[in-house]
Amino acid sequence: MDAARTPLFRTPLLNGKTAAILFLLGLSCTVGGRRRDGSTPMTAPASGSRVSRPEGAAIAAEFARTLRSMPPERFAEALVDLADQADLDALRRRFDQQGLSRSRRRRETIAALEEVAARRRPLEAWLDRELLSGAVDVWRGYAIVNRLYISAKPSLLLEMAGRPEVANIFPVRDDRISPAPGEERAQERVPFRLKADDRPVPQRSWALDAIGAREAWHEGWDGRGIVVGSLDTGVAAKHVSLSENHRQTAGWFDPLRGTTEPNDDHGHGTETLGCAVGRGKEPGEVGIGPGATWIAARANPRNFYNSHAMTASADWMLRVGGADVVLCAWGHDPGRCDVSDQPVFRALRLAEVVVALPAGNSGPMPGSAETPAGLAPLFKGDLPPLSVAAATSTGAILDSSARGPSPCSPETQFPWVSAPGFRVRVPSSVSVDSYDSADGTSLAAGYVAGAAAVLLQRCPSLDVNRLEEALARTATDLGQEGPDNDSGYGMINLPAALRWVAQNCH
Repeated sequence: MDAARTPLFRTPLLNGKTAAILFLLGLSCTVGGRRRDGSTPMTAPASGSRVSRPEGAAIAAEFARTLRSMPPERFAEALVDLADQADLDALRRRFDQQGLSRSRRRRETIAALEEVAARRRPLEAWLDRELLSGAVDVWRGYAIVNRLYISAKPSLLLEMAGRPEVANIFPVRDDRISPAPGEERAQERVPFRLKADDRPVPQRSWALDAIGAREAWHEGWDGRGIVVGSLDTGVAAKHVSLSENHRQTAGWFDPLRGTTEPNDDHGHGTETLGCAVGRGKEPGEVGIGPGATWIAARANPRNFYNSHAMTASADWMLRVGGADVVLCAWGHDPGRCDVSDQPVFRALRLAEVVVALPAGNSGPMPGSAETPAGLAPLFKGDLPPLSVAAATSTGAILDSSARGPSPCSPETQFPWVSAPGFRVRVPSSVSVDSYDSADGTSLAAGYVAGAAAVLLQRCPSLDVNRLEEALARTATDLGQEGPDNDSGYGMINLPAALRWVAQNCH
């Protein structure tokens, strides 16, 4: 994978002028926030939940020791989860009982999350007073999880741990600075897009033929009317394959740097999104759903996971961007069950947002699944997350593709399906008309995101579980007969999935 976070002590957040411009453009997404200069980094307010105060200390002993050892005038970054959180399970039960449509579930999910976030205003008022005293440098509030980002002096964070509203205070995770457990250096981590060598770039994408994309296009199914969002390193929006289907209004969000035009500081986001929605003239097409519109947020600066940037980006993607499909071409902690991202993905699932996730490039050993792709089903009775293995043109699974079972849920299927991920044609961020040949499960996830857009065009009411079922039931079996820990249910078959959806669209 490749991921990102901010320096442990201070993030280069937006200045007041830039934040105001973003708000006027409809690009801001936080429910609240302030800086010491009095500017508001972002805003929004608004509706079903419960209050639960977890027992135990609100701050881990190790983080508390770190704060106590810091110079008292230095600012430290932290994420603060509040005790008052929306009861997503209760909301899901109500949605099911009432038989709510996909669009209604999304609206009511967002309203419920925002209503809970609005109840923290007394705490926000206290933070504003501490801004004036100089104890807080900047704070931001989010609603996808009732969470605050705070850059403050150590004493204030320690004081916050004793407040009844606070459930947990934890440091911002930044894999650019601190390697994951068991890894020596962050730069040695396995990227989710395996760097291509000097091999020639294919002029025709075998991946599109393997999935049956051209057959689907011939029938008029190309993802038109569907919004695909990317949570990655950004996107080279001027690339010829992506320049025409970018949504200009609320189409880009950069939570840490505040840039106002899409850009890619690594290349990974451009490549993976190209597999989903990239356009091109025959035979040079690159994406499965070229009729779809795309939006993006820089959730992983320089392709390193950052827990603050990811929270902010996912919050924007749900509440401002309104993506129907989200491509999360990243992961971490192979072979370990890391549930830190689970609250975000539960909210997206409740809102009926399809999330495509790479299995990871940590194979071929059994149990090498990475999270969040390897998370257990997010709600009772649900199918597991949409995890994607990478296959070659011969149907073999890449050695590097992560294998099941998942450490989070050994009894559930991982990976779910497979898609092309070896020597595939992708747009390059090097120039506006260059292409590359690349490998990896991120690219495979990109193709599945594009396929999801096409299926939603065919049946806009299709919920996430039925979409995953469609892909699994119609996949072309690979390897041993039936679903397995290497390829899942097999290579996705878009024409067959479209036929299944047509018969099961209600």
